[in-house]
Amino acid sequence: MLTSFFGTAKPINFVLILLYMTLVFLAVCGPLWWQDPGLGQTMTLLFYLVMYLLSLVVLDFIAKKNKLTKKNSFNIVSYCGLTGALAPALLEYQALVALVFIGLALRRIITMKSGLDLYKKVFDASLWIGMATLFEPGCIFYFLLLFIGISMHGNGNYRLWLIPFMGVITISILALTGAVMDLWTLSLDGLSSLTPAFNFDFIQATEIQGMLIILGLLSALAILRYFKVIRERVIRQDRPNNYLVLWAVLVGLIAMIFQPENKLIHLYFVFAPLAMIIAKYLRTNKKKWITEFWLWLLLLAPLSAVIFMQA
Repeated sequence: MLTSFFGTAKPINFVLILLYMTLVFLAVCGPLWWQDPGLGQTMTLLFYLVMYLLSLVVLDFIAKKNKLTKKNSFNIVSYCGLTGALAPALLEYQALVALVFIGLALRRIITMKSGLDLYKKVFDASLWIGMATLFEPGCIFYFLLLFIGISMHGNGNYRLWLIPFMGVITISILALTGAVMDLWTLSLDGLSSLTPAFNFDFIQATEIQGMLIILGLLSALAILRYFKVIRERVIRQDRPNNYLVLWAVLVGLIAMIFQPENKLIHLYFVFAPLAMIIAKYLRTNKKKWITEFWLWLLLLAPLSAVIFMQA
């Protein structure tokens, strides 16, 4: 039932997932508004809700535009389920801005495959990563992903390797002129303490541990399947971008580990590319009942997470 419904990319599917994510966000962050139902709090929560939804829009655009997933809705269902399963993370909504910036950077890196406007794309990606770093210092590790993209699609042009440093200088100049001075100061403090914290107190809650075990199993199955699909079904010229998605998952984990303070929402940076991997797993699985099972689980996980929070 769900397999056939979300096996297409109809606009109604996208609207329903956006609505579901909105309800999850309001269920989690709504109590904050009740504590201070003023205009300032209302606008703040509305802004971060838009950021949350925009992260899905950017992810879906990347996947569809670059043919990383076929014409189905598995990608957005996966992202909704992964992020919603860890709904308490939305209380740390400030990181959602950095998440959107990283999504925009990933978009520019992946589109380097066309070979067009490489200088502009590398510069844009470095700007987005730099802006994300102002909000979340650990995002500086996404420059690794940019350099991997350059090595894959740069055609040996050594000048491209210098452009990310120009992006960093540009962001630094903007910060020093006072445009984002406060963020710059906080970012410098964070960058100075980028050491592996390995402090995962945020997963001590039993319900969080249970969700992570289930999501970890799904992710492991999806990644193993992903390697097989890339080797057997993806044409050679499309393989680099598929591998870039895997690299994005790894870099997201590194960035999370090296954050000055480990938070549950830092897993969202891993979930964005992971959703594309899971989407490919769901689409290529020959046993429809397995796909149906995981789709139900992904859609029910956010609801379960909200119920556990209210309990």
